[in-house]
Amino acid sequence: MSTVDNVKNSVIELLRATRNELVTPAYIYSVEQVGLNYKDLKEALGTPLVVSIKSNHCPELLSRAAYHFEDGYEVASLGELRLRSGTKQKVYINTPAYSKKMVEVASRYNATFIVDHLAQLDVIAEVKQERDFNNDVLLRLNFDAVVKGAAAYPDDHFGMDLPALRAAIAKVIDIGIKVSGLHIFAGSNNFLKKSQACVAAVEGLYDLVSEMLGYPLAVINLGGGIPANWREKNIDFKSYRDALSGLQQKATVIHESGRAIFGTAGYFLTEVVSTKSINEKNIIVCDGGMAQNFLLAKTEHVIRKYDTPFVFSDKAGEAKNYIFVGSSCNRDDVIGEAKSCKNNIDIGDKVLFENCGAYNSMYTVSKFLALKEYKEYVI
Repeated sequence: MSTVDNVKNSVIELLRATRNELVTPAYIYSVEQVGLNYKDLKEALGTPLVVSIKSNHCPELLSRAAYHFEDGYEVASLGELRLRSGTKQKVYINTPAYSKKMVEVASRYNATFIVDHLAQLDVIAEVKQERDFNNDVLLRLNFDAVVKGAAAYPDDHFGMDLPALRAAIAKVIDIGIKVSGLHIFAGSNNFLKKSQACVAAVEGLYDLVSEMLGYPLAVINLGGGIPANWREKNIDFKSYRDALSGLQQKATVIHESGRAIFGTAGYFLTEVVSTKSINEKNIIVCDGGMAQNFLLAKTEHVIRKYDTPFVFSDKAGEAKNYIFVGSSCNRDDVIGEAKSCKNNIDIGDKVLFENCGAYNSMYTVSKFLALKEYKEYVI
């Protein structure tokens, strides 16, 4: 059994033993799992690894796991920047919505600014007129625009096409800002499909951009897009590292990740508050649902495949199929299912969902119906 499995099983057994002491609904995060995920992924990629904290905002988790995150953080707002105040690790600002205040504050953190479009350079220039601005800048590329060409319709609105990139280079030269490198991101969960194309696209642009700037680029940020269950995907990381070798001879290559670091390190615990059946369909009503964990409802999927939770029940029974629902009035508030479950599930039993450490709480409309807000525990 792998170390990862040992850690997971230890967490589940600890929660089984302490479940009656925890207030539900609750997220439980494992610092050990976060650290192991970070260490293993960084080794697999063979590059520095920046942690994207938009995937998890739990202050205690970020504080206790901070010593693992040696290569810095990516933040997308002043609020996220404040979560990392007082830390010494590098900070990368990555959002299409700059404000003058954000640039002023972040520049004092010695942050690196990932520039999404030309107007953001105007904000930086305004700040630069009033105070020293010696921060690093990365120019962000739109994946589809630079990989597929001018005729492509981009899948997302982030980054710049080639004409905008040329204009941005002219502008940074004019206002006296040094560009340290480029950023490109193929999108969430797209590492398997598009990572090699990201490498090829940047390799093709490296010499051109360096020539236009008049100096070599020092940093290439290839984003991430690595799924939470990356260990199960049998990704050929060796071939990927080999593909990076040419680019690494020219610049420092880095990656970002949030989902692949936090995803498997988080659990969602909820309590059964009622049971019912409709036409022999067994329904388990829980005190936590889409109002506390929106992603479990799978509303963004065409075909919904619900997660199967651990049921902490000591009462054996005949095998039954169960559907787990939340306590809201929304018909989509279905958070899980269990087929041929041999436990009799009663009011007061606890139900535990795995893989809830990244975005599950962040994507949730927590004010819906003024329902109970979730608790957070860090172990």
